[in-house]
Amino acid sequence: MLAACGVPFESVEVRSSEQMQRMRDDGLLLLDQLPMLETTDGEHYVQSMAIVRHLARTNGMYASSSKGAALCD
Repeated sequence: MLAACGVPFESVEVRSSEQMQRMRDDGLLLLDQLPMLETTDGEHYVQSMAIVRHLARTNGMYASSSKGAALCD
């Protein structure tokens, strides 16, 4: 979705339990879940479809009507 929206991004792998624990301790992982999207304004989003919908909404690719949004979802 990042590529489809033309949003530049860096993919970062969590390679150790220590990295994961630091993210938990910092309060970055809602519900202790990955993947996580960190935006340039410091917001953090988890859960794949929540991330996809956020990107679609903020990049003009999401439906404007509630019916259209339901079809997208």
